Amino acid sequence: MRMSVCFQPINLKTFSLRDNFKFHYISDLVINCNINRDTLLEVIQFTFAEKCGFNTFGYNIRSQEFSAKKIIKNKFLLHFTINVESCDMNSSKIIITPFVADVNELTKTLNTIYDIVNLYQAK
Repeated sequence: MRMSVCFQPINLKTFSLRDNFKFHYISDLVINCNINRDTLLEVIQFTFAEKCGFNTFGYNIRSQEFSAKKIIKNKFLLHFTINVESCDMNSSKIIITPFVADVNELTKTLNTIYDIVNLYQAK
């Protein structure tokens, strides 16, 4: 399991490179799905772009990963990437790597992902 540094939310109004940033180490978050990779990529793209309220959300063709950022009232609350890996023809896994995370915003996002996955797995 891969570990990365995850920063606490950053106030952009008072941001300074001289600040002591609060961070912790976090392992990637993995969600196993009974949905094929291509369908899951479409579901993530549509749902996140339309329903999650991210300031930026996109797909990097080179790295084949989604990236999302959320800023509310000059506070950088959330930044993460999502990779979708195929396990076999009918299953895949979502790998979420948080870089900046407010616990509440990350929890809301994870709940959204779980809800979406459960809806599509029920079909």
